[in-house]
Amino acid sequence: MDGDNVKPRWFRRARTSQSGPEAVLPVELSQAVSLSRTDDGVIVLDGRSGAYWSFDHIAADILDSLLSKASTAETIADITAKYEAPAATVENDVKELLRTMASEGLVRTK
Repeated sequence: MDGDNVKPRWFRRARTSQSGPEAVLPVELSQAVSLSRTDDGVIVLDGRSGAYWSFDHIAADILDSLLSKASTAETIADITAKYEAPAATVENDVKELLRTMASEGLVRTK
């Protein structure tokens, strides 16, 4: 992504999962990636490429949880409780955010 073209990347999909939340290894930020909290959420900077992403406050909470929890199931439970959102929606959002960040090389499993 071009650093001059910052777009929020928060996906809202309301389909249900057939298999439920699977346990995954803890995630960590990739080398040279940093986070900066803002009033609206978080900015993620890839220091290697100079590209950055802007995520809203819900995605920021998901990131905090993913970076400190052992499974997606725990993250889904935390976010579902905090925002009183349907678990299936949160599950899809968590997985999509994690897939997006992994595909951009921003996070990796420990």
